[in-house]
Amino acid sequence: MNNMKHSDMYQSIEDEVCRHLDLFDKWFKGRTFYQLSRPEIIFAPLTIDAGQCMYEFVEMNYVVGNLVFNSHMIPDNFIKYIEVVVPHEVSHWCHAVLHGYINDEEQNLNHGVQWKQLMQLFEANDSSTIFGIIAPPVDGLKQYGCSCCIINLDEDDIENYADNLFCDHCQKEYKPLNKGEKMK
Repeated sequence: MNNMKHSDMYQSIEDEVCRHLDLFDKWFKGRTFYQLSRPEIIFAPLTIDAGQCMYEFVEMNYVVGNLVFNSHMIPDNFIKYIEVVVPHEVSHWCHAVLHGYINDEEQNLNHGVQWKQLMQLFEANDSSTIFGIIAPPVDGLKQYGCSCCIINLDEDDIENYADNLFCDHCQKEYKPLNKGEKMK
């Protein structure tokens, strides 16, 4: 169990959410149209989820809502919250800001290629490497590249999102790469 006070843990999570949103804003400013709203951050007991991203659209590419983090799970899992849960939920928020949802079918893209790209960008933790980010090869995953980055996708991603494999940054289609192949 972590020896930090709950209030210090909550503040650290809030700071990490803000850091990720600031990185997102820096990466995308001037590259695409969006209005980056800030979610309300809530710590509450949830029944099963580690976190939830809840939002509604005020207008296209402008969302309002909450990021809710499970207060029961945080003390025993604080590092995982910082490393995994925060980027996961912030990626949902940023994905909604960039792409929005129009109907129930598009809601299924919730953990799609663009969301995974945001996760990989946040995991890089360094905005200086974002354009030209190269995800290292991972056994069982296939590498896809565009003109600015390489991401890892599993078979389900490739099958489920074959018609939606494009980069949020350069707007070019991801193409499969052979082992060791570089971007073109």
